[in-house]
Amino acid sequence: DGKPLITGNRLGIDNLLLQLRGKESASPKHASLPGADGPNPQLSSGPKSLVVVNQGSYVDLAGTQHVNLEDGAWEMVWRSNARAGALIVAFHLAEEVKRNDAAIPKGRFFLTFPLWTSESLQDLRDRKA
Repeated sequence: DGKPLITGNRLGIDNLLLQLRGKESASPKHASLPGADGPNPQLSSGPKSLVVVNQGSYVDLAGTQHVNLEDGAWEMVWRSNARAGALIVAFHLAEEVKRNDAAIPKGRFFLTFPLWTSESLQDLRDRKA
């Protein structure tokens, strides 16, 4: 029927709101990033500052729980002449987040978002049509 098969446990974090600050470098104690702090830092924009405007939350059997994200930073990773890259946001998660059988362990936590050039995005749209 064309629907993707989704298996496993899920833990949705609602109402997380971030403000990315592109001109400000991240705090020296920021969570490490896979690009800037990895084997190919030249592919990274470098760690940039962000503000957690609203900490996310989820609901478990005890009610609404808040997610405590600390030391956030972000970067854009893009190879030369690549048609796509990634926006990566990193935090330290102060404590484990757990709902039923789904869990995010405390420690470094990433959110990754794909990015495309205008041309590659149009190409993908044309192929999908």
